[in-house]
Amino acid sequence: MSRAAPRSPAGRRLTALTTALALLAAGCASTSAAGSVSTGGFRSSYAATRPHLRALQADLRAQLLDARGLTSAQLGQRAYTLAVAANDEVGTVSGLQAPVRYNTQVRDLRSALLSLVNDLSAVSAAAGHGASATASAEAQVRVETGHLGVIDARLAQALGLTGS
Repeated sequence: MSRAAPRSPAGRRLTALTTALALLAAGCASTSAAGSVSTGGFRSSYAATRPHLRALQADLRAQLLDARGLTSAQLGQRAYTLAVAANDEVGTVSGLQAPVRYNTQVRDLRSALLSLVNDLSAVSAAAGHGASATASAEAQVRVETGHLGVIDARLAQALGLTGS
């Protein structure tokens, strides 16, 4: 005997939500069951990613945070270009396979990058809409850039990559 699909909109949403949660749980279970990611492999992957993170931080400082005399259009374009670069790094960091003990740090790094993308998008949108909105958004980018550096340094230290 087959079960009929729920006919009410609430019932369909509940079924969709339950299915999505089941698929998510299955994905998490298979990842954690396979969870045999080596620290050495993760260290190598992260060591390859770090130069790009550092270049992004340097570009943020040189092209946006320490740049003076930019027009609103220049500021907006630079912020947009940097947001695209930061978003690329989100993809790279999201693809890292980390041992369980580094998951929180990788998640924090990804979160900092996503916040940076959001803040850079805010700078780009605020450029041309007033100096106070732009200054506020730039201040947040400065904070997120520093936060990104701290997270990167802590993860590198935990992996023994402090000299790189």
